[in-house]
Amino acid sequence: MNTSTTVVADATATTFSQPADFYQTRDFGQKWEATAQLLRQHGRVLFAALLRYTGPWLLLGFIIEAAGYATGNDTAVGFVGGICQRVAIIVGTGITFGFLRLRIQHYQTPGRELTVADVWEATSNTGAYFGKTIVGGMITGFAVLLLVLPGIYVAVALTLLPAVVFLEEEGGISRCFDLIKGYWWSTFALAVVYGFLFLSLLIVPAMALGYFMATNPDNHLVGLPFSLLSATGMFLLNPVMNVLMAFNYFSIVEAKESPGLEWRAARLGEAAPAPALTPDSFYAPDDERPL
Repeated sequence: MNTSTTVVADATATTFSQPADFYQTRDFGQKWEATAQLLRQHGRVLFAALLRYTGPWLLLGFIIEAAGYATGNDTAVGFVGGICQRVAIIVGTGITFGFLRLRIQHYQTPGRELTVADVWEATSNTGAYFGKTIVGGMITGFAVLLLVLPGIYVAVALTLLPAVVFLEEEGGISRCFDLIKGYWWSTFALAVVYGFLFLSLLIVPAMALGYFMATNPDNHLVGLPFSLLSATGMFLLNPVMNVLMAFNYFSIVEAKESPGLEWRAARLGEAAPAPALTPDSFYAPDDERPL
C-alpha cells in the first residue's frame, strides 16, 4: 500500500468541510471546478435527498402533463404540471443550500457522515425563500416594464438571493443589491454560460419534438418524451446551478468581507491534530523514507 496515495485520498475526503473551504475568492473557471469537485465528493447524499423530496413533485408534474397530452387538454393541465415542477425547484433549492450549510459546519462534527434526514432538517428557510422569490419576481417584472436593461440587472442580482436567504441570518433582497456592486458582470457571465449550456442540452430534443409534432399533428403523446427529458434535466441541473451560484456568492462575500480569512485567523492559535503514526510496513520499496 502506497502511503502517499493514502494521504492524498484522506486530504481529498476532508475538503469542503469548513467555512474556509467555501469562502474563497475564485475566478470564473475556479467556480466551475469547485462545483464539480464538491458534487463529485459529497453529492451522493444531496441527490438522494433531492430524489426523496423533489422526485415525487416532478413525477406528479409529469403524470399531469401526460394526462393533458392524452386528453388533448395540454394547455390547462400542463399549467398545473408546471406548478408541480416549480414547487420541485423551490424545494430543491432549499435542499441544496441546506446541504451546503451543513457542509460548511461539518468541522463541528468531524467524522460524522451527513444523512438525508440531516439535509431535510436544514431546509427551514424554504418558506421565507418562496415568499422572497415572489417579491423578487415582481420587482424584476416591474423593472422589465420600465426598461429591459434594468430588468436584466435585477434578475442577475437576484441570482444571489438563494444563498443570501439560506446562508445568512437575516438575508434579504436589498442584501443582493449590496453584494452585486462591482461583481455584476462576472455574475452575468456565469449565468449566461450556464444558461447556454442548459439550453443546448434541450434544443436538440426540442427541435426533434417540433418535427414530430408537425408531421404527426394528431398524436398528442409525442410531447411526452420531451416532458420526461425536461423533468430529468431539471432534477439534475438545478442543483448544479445552485451550487455554482453559491460559489459565486462565497467568492463575492470573501472579497468584500473576508469571513474565510477571519475564520482561519481565529484558529491560528489552536493546536493542530497530531499526525497518525505510519508503520514502516506501509512504505513501498520505491517510497522515500523520512530522514
